[in-house]
Amino acid sequence: MLNKTLIHITSKSFCKSSALVSQLAALGTTPVLWDQQEPLEIFLKDAKWLIVGTEKIDQHLLGKMPQLKGISKYGVGTDNLDLDFLEKSPIHLALNPGTNRVAVAEYALSFLLTGMHLMHTTSMKLRQSIWHKDGGQNLSLKTVGIIGFGHVGQELARLLAPFNCQVLVNELDESKHVGKVRFVDLKTLLTESHAVSLHVPFTPMTKHLINQQALNQMKTNSVLVNTSRGGIVDHDVMVNHLKVNPHFQYLADTHSPEPYQGKMVELENFMGTPHSAGNSVEAIQAMGQAAIDGMKKLLEQNPT
Repeated sequence: MLNKTLIHITSKSFCKSSALVSQLAALGTTPVLWDQQEPLEIFLKDAKWLIVGTEKIDQHLLGKMPQLKGISKYGVGTDNLDLDFLEKSPIHLALNPGTNRVAVAEYALSFLLTGMHLMHTTSMKLRQSIWHKDGGQNLSLKTVGIIGFGHVGQELARLLAPFNCQVLVNELDESKHVGKVRFVDLKTLLTESHAVSLHVPFTPMTKHLINQQALNQMKTNSVLVNTSRGGIVDHDVMVNHLKVNPHFQYLADTHSPEPYQGKMVELENFMGTPHSAGNSVEAIQAMGQAAIDGMKKLLEQNPT
């Protein structure tokens, strides 16, 4: 059924994993890997089946893929997909929520610890031959706010349990109101928390959720962690806030735009990493396996 079926793959992490490519080929399919050199619309012009990562697949690009029958998502974010267009089209979509939740939650926890203890700033000073001893403050017993309580947010709350923090959560979906945490409105969370971690998808509603008003509500020495999407934070406002409030710490794995080369890299109270929270060895395997399983299901349900 699957023999010789071409599967186009755009995800760089998937393409670099010989194990995942072999697993996909073992289904009897033929993986077609994007080398990142050829323009995406040319690489995909004859694609029927697609495994996509964070690459932008919008209506314009989809319009240049007349043979496309199905997409299996590698990873959990869907802001790069035109979901409204896909829902109205005959293209089938396989999503795999929560596959990298442990990796991202651990990353967020490491950011919280780093930010609270100022390890990023003292490490930077040490590289400049400055012996600056400042251990910051403990995370234990502090109030931590989690904005968004999906798979990653819930996993982070679980990881925080040994620290005996008071965990405040802002989550609009009441079906996710679970666990031993306190659900509050956004203003209460921002005002009371010593540290805040973002775990919401990027949507028109969450764009610039962290704006000047939100930052003004936070403690001047608080820590903000972003492992969601860069656009959730108003970049220009954040740059100014960090300059005016040197004790405020912003640690981000996601940025707008990416790759990030903006002004925050010049500031001591900023720490950035290159969107790698979900790229642990285990997370890559889990996301890849989920994408393969999703593609297998699509092919079985829609034989060619």
